[in-house]
Amino acid sequence: MARPKNKSETKSFTVSVPIRLYDYLTHLARHSVLGASESEVSSYLLTQQVMEMLKTGFHDLKVPSSSAPAVD
Repeated sequence: MARPKNKSETKSFTVSVPIRLYDYLTHLARHSVLGASESEVSSYLLTQQVMEMLKTGFHDLKVPSSSAPAVD
């Protein structure tokens, strides 16, 4: 799974999804190896998609780290 070796490298947040998507995440959690819960499956899928977007240059931008000072 796409998880950092050091858990302190992660940041938690909440996402709301339509019930049909949640039901599908439940199905994947029960019938796949993507994760044991809806949260784990969605985290895996989101991580994979964003990493692919960054790798393929989906956007021409530099992603600042969360520790960088905010610029007004």
